[in-house]
Order: sequence, then C-alpha cells, then structure tokens
Amino acid sequence: MAFGAVSVKYSANHEWLEQLLQLLQEYSTIRSSQSLFSTMCNSLFSNLIYLSVAFIAGLCAIGFPFLALAPFLRGLGLGAVFGYLYSTKALAGVGYCMLILLPGAILSTATLLIGCREGITMSLDVFAVMNGNKTLDSYHNFRLYCARFEFYSYCWLVPLWQMHCLQKAFSGFFHF
Repeated sequence: MAFGAVSVKYSANHEWLEQLLQLLQEYSTIRSSQSLFSTMCNSLFSNLIYLSVAFIAGLCAIGFPFLALAPFLRGLGLGAVFGYLYSTKALAGVGYCMLILLPGAILSTATLLIGCREGITMSLDVFAVMNGNKTLDSYHNFRLYCARFEFYSYCWLVPLWQMHCLQKAFSGFFHF
C-alpha cells in the first residue's frame, strides 16, 4: 500500500491521475445506487481474482513468486487509491478511506494473505514431491487445500457485506 501511495504522490503522469479520479467517481456513483446483491457480486468477482491466482499458483511447483506478487498488487492498487484520495481530497479523502474502504480492505487483505500462505505451503510441497524429496497423500492434501480455499472464499463475503453497509451509511457525507 505504501508503494502505491508514494507512486501517486510523486507521479508526473497527470493523465493517470485523471483516469483514477474518473474511476473513483464512477465507483462512488455506482456503489451508492446498487443493490446489495449487485454490489456483492461485483466486489466478489473483482476480489476473488486475487484469491484464484493464489489457489492456482499454490498448485504449481513454481507458484511461489506469483503468491508473493498477488498481495503486492492488491496493496499497490489500494495504496494508489488511498494515496490519491489523501492527496487530492484532503480530509474528505481520509474520511472516505477510513470509514468506507479501509475496514473491508483490512479483512479482505488478511484473507488474501492467509490464502497466499496456504498456497506457498502447497506450492513448496508440490515442488518437494516433484524433486523426490517428499511423498504425500496427494488426494487428502488436495482435498484439504480445496476446502480451505472454499472457506477463504466464503470469508470474503464478510468484508464485502461490511463495505456495502458502510457505503450505504456514510456515502452521503462524501461527494467526489
């Protein structure tokens, strides 16, 4: 997140910042007028991409770099949005981040980090099996791996619901 915030602060490309403003305005407008089901489906799809990458990379013997990259990219995006709001909207931007974006981002990012940790463990196990250093009951491990990621997928619903409720409660205070 810090890297994303710093990149916005020191960005010389103002076209990129204008596109970020347009994206934020569209996001705020769409979110305030959507139903709970639409908001949750859209957010679930956009956020589950990261968890899907973690799941698939965990099944690969060389998935470790991708598992380190998924939380970094998520934090980069969040940091860019937060940094933009801080720098251009001042106190209103800080309030929007703290009240609406940050609570859900903390929970969803924690879930992503736990999923990436699980993926790293599985990736290292797959690598060890491919090298002949380890033998696994692969069916049991794969079932457990899938069950854990299914649980993590359901865990994403909590921050999405929380973000929707906070959006409905506080969106009237913020106009971008």
